[in-house]
Amino acid sequence: MADWQAVSTIHKLRDGNSGQRLQAMDILENNGDFRAYHDLLVITMDEDENNNTRLKAARTLGMISDGELVNQMLPLLKDQDKRLVLLTIAEIHHIVMYAELSKYTARSWARAIKPLLANEDQEIRESARYTLYRIGEYMIGPLIDALENLDDTGRTEAIRVLRELTGKKFKNDPEIWRAWWAEQGKNKGI
Repeated sequence: MADWQAVSTIHKLRDGNSGQRLQAMDILENNGDFRAYHDLLVITMDEDENNNTRLKAARTLGMISDGELVNQMLPLLKDQDKRLVLLTIAEIHHIVMYAELSKYTARSWARAIKPLLANEDQEIRESARYTLYRIGEYMIGPLIDALENLDDTGRTEAIRVLRELTGKKFKNDPEIWRAWWAEQGKNKGI
């Protein structure tokens, strides 16, 4: 990207106008040069009033495939726009599949996704469940804890994920799951 284009792109991203921001993100996508602009993309994603502009900013950020940036996208899991929620889940899923996560990162993301198991939208629930499954063993403890705090729908989804992850068919009793998980931790040094 030429220097004049870079300056123009920065000005368009800083501009509060959604149309200008969309043009800037098109330039970034065409050039494949996202990393230098991630702070401005995060601001756009968080603050723009136009949901399509926010969605485009989140998609552009997702192309960077960086776990740190996913942390900045986590607030979108609570957004009213279903597309932003699903995109954020997909970005987390993508990074989980292709990056080695620290236990802290996996747990942090799992905690952020866990409430979506009780979302009224079935597509969001299924995406959350599938991503939690991919996060795997880092999720078992938080899922067991969730059994006490989720409504019936959320508990059903959490049990489904626990059963898929562990192969165990325990009932919805968190104490049974907790005792089993503690025993597994002793055996595996978790």
